[in-house]
Amino acid sequence: KIIFVGRLMDDQNPLLLIDILKKHKIKNIQLDIYGEGPLKKKLLEKIKEEKIEKMIKLKNYKDKIYKILKNYNIGLSLAKHQTFNRTIVEFMKSGVLVLANDSGNNPFLIDNNKNGFLIKNNNPKIYQDKIFFFYKNKNMLRKFSNSAYKKYKNKFRAKDSSLKLYKAINE
Repeated sequence: KIIFVGRLMDDQNPLLLIDILKKHKIKNIQLDIYGEGPLKKKLLEKIKEEKIEKMIKLKNYKDKIYKILKNYNIGLSLAKHQTFNRTIVEFMKSGVLVLANDSGNNPFLIDNNKNGFLIKNNNPKIYQDKIFFFYKNKNMLRKFSNSAYKKYKNKFRAKDSSLKLYKAINE
């Protein structure tokens, strides 16, 4: 299962989800989209137009998304520009493999090809290829998921991050 969490606005790029899934080679793939925003109606129209209603489900926004992340294998982050993508950190904390646009602060969060993947120019074909690869290679999916969790544990836990920030400020 795949998840997208974000505002349904142009800067989060939710319409790209359609391009990623409409020509997908996997018939029983499931993408759940959690979010609200001005592009929701257009997103629903495009899903219907492409006849991929069985693949993509729009869900209502959730405050505590981390509680359901254990139900997913891959998280997509398509934002065009974002300084600190908290959703990526939440994905990593839950052991969800992250496929993200190579922009903003994402290269700081993801070690490309180690605990996730940075996709140049949000290329839909590369997203498709990665999803297909991990669908066929469950052991590799587990390996990358474990690496994502380790990165979270070693770099982003609130207690550790707060201590590092405190030390940096007081040097």
